[in-house]
Amino acid sequence: ATSAQSHVSTCSSLFRVSNTGKMKSFETKIYNRWALPIGTTLPGPAIICQKDTTTLVPPECTFTAFANGCIEIDTSSLCESDKDTSSDQKTVEVDPVTAAVIRGELENIAVEMGYKLERMSYSSIIRESRDFGTALVSVAGDQLAESIQSTPLQSGPIPGYIKGVKKIFEERGEKFEPGDVIMHNDPYSGASHGPDIGFIVPVFHEGELVGFSGCTAHHLDIGSLTPGSCGIVDAIDAYAEGLQFKAIKVFAKGVKNIPVWQMLTDNIRTSDMVVGDMEAQ
Repeated sequence: ATSAQSHVSTCSSLFRVSNTGKMKSFETKIYNRWALPIGTTLPGPAIICQKDTTTLVPPECTFTAFANGCIEIDTSSLCESDKDTSSDQKTVEVDPVTAAVIRGELENIAVEMGYKLERMSYSSIIRESRDFGTALVSVAGDQLAESIQSTPLQSGPIPGYIKGVKKIFEERGEKFEPGDVIMHNDPYSGASHGPDIGFIVPVFHEGELVGFSGCTAHHLDIGSLTPGSCGIVDAIDAYAEGLQFKAIKVFAKGVKNIPVWQMLTDNIRTSDMVVGDMEAQ
């Protein structure tokens, strides 16, 4: 197959430009996943369609399809853009021994977070399947450590969750406060998909925001059309996947937001188990 044969159509799509943070319209090619040419690198933005999922390639990125069915997306250009915007941040030199000690301590914290979530969860999907992730992230959104027992698909996206939450807070004019716990599952703001709900805790030192503690987990139900999460493959949009939580404070300055938890109980099947898992997070 050639790129022309796999190209289905073209549409206009909105993407957030990394250097400005604003939305911009891009002409986006739509491809058939199984007709992509093998070994050929194609440019983004692109939408790659198949029966059970859709893959989105951002602008300035490239993607390559392989014979084993995998698609590799090169996002290194986005990392370079992030470096450019954060070049004015202060840096401190640390000797190798101190760096190793700090790294080990951060890793132990992330691992302990994972073990506590396992022990406190209600459902077997977290307790036995370990479909969860825990991580520590810097204030700039860089992942510092993750639990070794986490599912890579869950722990890897946590910085994306946090960057999405930060962006939404900026747009709303909200601030992070000590004692806040933020729930988030918006796939258009860093999250993976609806059932993978993240809980983010801002970390402060002497009154200054220094990082974030985050965990994500796959939940058995979030109020979608069908019980569980198997039915969401037929969802026509994010609304059909179930409840959407866009950077919602479930605790604000240490005070529980009772109406939000009541809404969860009223709109989720097997709410005792699902809300129990959320409280464990």
